Formats: sequence, structure tokens, C-alpha cells
Amino acid sequence: MYDVIIIGGGASGLTLANVLKKRGKKFIVLEKEDRVGKKILVTGNGKCNMSNAVMNASFYNNEFVKNVLDIDVISYFKALGLVTKVTENRIYPYSESATNVVNVLRKNIEEELRCGQEVTCIERTAEGFKVGGLLTKNVALCTGSNATKGTASYNLFKPFGHERTKLVPSIAPLVTDVKYTKGLAGVRFKAELSLYERGEKIAARKGEVLFKENGLSGIVSMELSSFIARRGGGDSFTIGIDFIPEYDIEYLEEFFKREEPTAFLPKGIALAALKQSGDRNISLARCVKNFTVENVKVGDTKNAQVICGGLRTDEFDENLQSKLCPRLYALGEVLDVDGECGGYNLHFAFACGIKVGESI
Repeated sequence: MYDVIIIGGGASGLTLANVLKKRGKKFIVLEKEDRVGKKILVTGNGKCNMSNAVMNASFYNNEFVKNVLDIDVISYFKALGLVTKVTENRIYPYSESATNVVNVLRKNIEEELRCGQEVTCIERTAEGFKVGGLLTKNVALCTGSNATKGTASYNLFKPFGHERTKLVPSIAPLVTDVKYTKGLAGVRFKAELSLYERGEKIAARKGEVLFKENGLSGIVSMELSSFIARRGGGDSFTIGIDFIPEYDIEYLEEFFKREEPTAFLPKGIALAALKQSGDRNISLARCVKNFTVENVKVGDTKNAQVICGGLRTDEFDENLQSKLCPRLYALGEVLDVDGECGGYNLHFAFACGIKVGESI
């Protein structure tokens, strides 16, 4: 009889396992893949953006996150032996290697890891639960979502009355109309992007945008994808790009009477702006301050870092325990909690592992 069976060897599951190990609890981690931490390894382009120096609930879709947000995740990793650093508020392992994060999480729990173990059902017993023929007092669902290398396992809790919300890919490249951006694939440029839904501005972010064959990528585009996902996706969104946010329209109107736009912009972007300004019958200055990209959608799940949606949070208490079936716990992305790009989702997952590990 285990104290806890952890389903999923990702960020929340491995963190939970380490806390339980320190407390002397009997547990086992069941992971479907051939090794644990695969999704951690690809986060932040392999650098692993673990957290953010600016941390509050406004960066998430759901205030349920407040139940764990005050947990000091970075101090926890420091105690495990991991050194971190801050780059533009984003917190990374000092080595900038996601492998180091996985290694410190697994080094003390190797004996409790079981890979290649897919869980298909959870059965209620008189003393607790049966999972894959194993008996346990508590079950922690830490499977995340099917974004990137994850697995969707929401249905494991369905027999106990739990429901999930609509699932939409998030933190992903954007698929857009390419009438004016065709030919810009591969071009990178720092700009300010504003997101509109049916003409109403709902978000704006500054950063590097990367033009692709079918739309937009880069950090700033991925940041805006969260706001689209939280509104259910769809094709009612447009983006306005300010290519020259440091200068106002009045200055640029006068400047472009004397100089070519390539004084500010790469040739490809300048040509695209000239074409759009002609079609929209506006000045070049107004176009480069609000270059319009239409029919904006979030890309496929396979290219998304997280999924917006999950198990309903109102069905879990402040310790992430089920209100419908005691001793069932849900951690991390399997819940309907998603954060913006910048380390917020990993922070939530790690914090969930610590919270449940200390309360179970």
C-alpha cells in the first residue's frame, strides 16, 4: 500500500515526489514515456524558463493559482542544489540547461520512478485506490496536457464526477492571413504588437516578432496567443504591428517625405508596408505604426507549449484535493490554469508539487 501514486513524471510530479521523499512517504511515479521530464527538456528552447521575478495572479487565467503562488519555488530548487539566474525577469538555471533541472529533480528518487507505465483507469477501493494493479491511499494526477510532448489524461478523473473546460492550444505561433507578409518568412524584427477582437484592443506586447510562411512567431506572438486561447480561439482577431514604437506618427510623416522607409526597416518589411498603405489608402507613417494582420488564430496543439483549459478548478480545494472524491489530487497543467509566456506555467507546476507534497 503506497501513501501516494503519482501519475506523470513531469514538472509537478517530480517536484511532488521529492517533497514526499524528504517526508519519508511511500510513493511511486508512473510515467508513460521512456523517461521522465521530457516536456521540461524542451521548455525555453532547452534553457528552461523556470519562473519569473515578477509573479502575481494577473499573469494567469484563473485566480485559483493564488492557492500556491506564494510558494518560493526558487529557494526550493536552491535547496536541491540548482543555481539560477535572472535575465529580463525570466528565471533560468544558471547553466541555461533544462537537463540540469531534470537531473536535480530525479537524482534522489530514481528508485521510485517507473517509466513506460501508462495508466488507463483509477479504481476506488475500500482503503483507497487501485492504479495499474497497485494499491494506494492517495492519487496525484500530474499528467499535464497533450501540448508539446504531454499526454491528456483528464478522463482518468471523469468516473469520480470531474469535468474539464474547453481545451485550446496556447503559447504557440500564430496562423494568420499572409496577404501582406508573404515573402517575409524568416525575418525577425523588434516591434510592438496589439491584439484586437472585433476591433476592441485586448492586449499589447513588445518584443521580437518572427515572420513565418503561415503567420507570426517569436516571443511576442506567443505571449498574445494566450489571450486568444482564453477567449476560445476562433478567427475574430487581428493584430496591429507598430514597427517603430519609439517615434510618433507626426515625426514619421515628416521623415518619410525626405527619406526612404529602409532607414528604419528591413527592405522586405518596408515593401510590405508600402503595399498595405496603398491598399488601405493611408500614409506610410500610419501604416508602419499600425501594420494590420488579419484572421489571427492560435496554431496547432503540436506546436503549443501549453493548453488553455483543463479540469474545473472549482472542484478542487486550496490544497488541490478533489472536493468530489477525497484523496484525489490534480496538479499543474491538468487543471484549468494557464499562465502567460515567461516561466509562469512551470512555476505553477513546481509550486503545485510543493503544496501537495507538504499537505498530503
